[in-house]
Amino acid sequence: MYFGPENNNFSIGDAIALSDAGTVTIDTYAAVVHTLSTTQNFTLNFSNTGMFAYFIVTCDATPRTVTYGTGVHGAAATIALTASKKNVLTFIYDGTEHVLLSTQVLS
Repeated sequence: MYFGPENNNFSIGDAIALSDAGTVTIDTYAAVVHTLSTTQNFTLNFSNTGMFAYFIVTCDATPRTVTYGTGVHGAAATIALTASKKNVLTFIYDGTEHVLLSTQVLS
């Protein structure tokens, strides 16, 4: 289901599985929830503005690092991900960029 302000359709819809790559881009108009299974460190970008996004990253047996790219901001320049766990990153758009609100580690 589409998530976008153009038609006032603010349903969360289905999660979008992203491809594992050195640069990962979240499209907040396509979905609110994005997932990724990764075997590498990567740079995170946002392709557009949006209200909020949930990013669920499952790591392999090695701890991974996310570096902020285009349209992303947080208290630190990187996020450390826990190995062999689901890492849930929550972002909100502040009018300029997506800001990391919280990180949670799930078993």
